[in-house]
Amino acid sequence: ARREGTSWRDAAPQITARNVAAGTSALTLRLPDEALQHEWWVAVIGDTLVWARLTVLDSGIAEIFDSSGERPRYDDEQHARMALLDAEFRAFDGLDEEDAAMMGFDLESVEPPHSNDDEELLSLMVQKLARIQ
Repeated sequence: ARREGTSWRDAAPQITARNVAAGTSALTLRLPDEALQHEWWVAVIGDTLVWARLTVLDSGIAEIFDSSGERPRYDDEQHARMALLDAEFRAFDGLDEEDAAMMGFDLESVEPPHSNDDEELLSLMVQKLARIQ
């Protein structure tokens, strides 16, 4: 599954919540593979909610589909999770009401974007928030 002469770690850019929202991610590799699981991650920048989808492929490679449409790949799930945490994303499934309130939104009013089409999904991955008081 690995292309000769290419290291996955070298090909995967570092991401931040700000460059994901701004659409300034670096070059990524895109190889066919089957997904085992998807997990949604969320970050808040000002009054904007930014989503990222972590996918672990059957090869063990982890891919992040970010709000700029990029798909950086990491050697494994742990490295991808560390990149998301470094970028101040939080696993949506791990949030409770208190966590969401600290991030500035009501957990009951937010859910990950849904679409069977990645182009449509991309348009839903950055959302303006109605901040809670």
